[in-house]
Amino acid sequence: MISNRVLRPLFISAAAVVTDASKSEHPRDCKCKPSELPIYTKEPECKPQEMCITEPGPLESTIGTVRRAVVTAFDQTKQIMQTTEEYAHTALAHTEGTITYLRQEENVVPRYGAVAIGGFSGFIFGLRGGFFKRFIYTSAGALGIAAICYPAEAKEYSKIGLGYVMIAYNFIVGAKKDDPPLSVPSLPKMPDSLSEAWDTVKSLGQSNSVSLPDKEEKIKEANNKDVKRSD
Repeated sequence: MISNRVLRPLFISAAAVVTDASKSEHPRDCKCKPSELPIYTKEPECKPQEMCITEPGPLESTIGTVRRAVVTAFDQTKQIMQTTEEYAHTALAHTEGTITYLRQEENVVPRYGAVAIGGFSGFIFGLRGGFFKRFIYTSAGALGIAAICYPAEAKEYSKIGLGYVMIAYNFIVGAKKDDPPLSVPSLPKMPDSLSEAWDTVKSLGQSNSVSLPDKEEKIKEANNKDVKRSD
């Protein structure tokens, strides 16, 4: 009886130790998920970064202000040019339509009215002047509109008028019948570039520098002749 009470706890504890040793000897279950393998790294966490705002310096702010002003002015100019171009195209189309209408043969009365309006407009522009100025302005206005309405007749009469101008010019110059026909002198050619203008100025300067010594020699010769005559 006493032996059972003393020995039974000892056997029970020894059995527990043996069972623990037997459990430790068996291999553990080493199964794992594919995502738990060491070849799969963890995705980096996206951390929001604060934007670093730097205040512009005085030079940068000045350049930015100028740039914005230039861009605004350019946009406004572009809009104005587009609007002006649209108005110009519209006005040109209306003008061409009016000219085509006036040049039609059956529209005689509108042509006369247009010529009268042109003469009256010239008269208004010449009101501040005298009779001669009013006459010139009125004639110019009427003849200008008439040339637009009658282009073929205007071309023919311009040739006739140019012939009369040539006759008047020859009369003023004093040309005779046997003399070759004189032509109206042409205006000097204007330079097309700054280099041509500079070459023209240089040539004029060289011609003046060459002519001045010749004039001085002629004056000296004339003075010598006068001295000899006085002697």
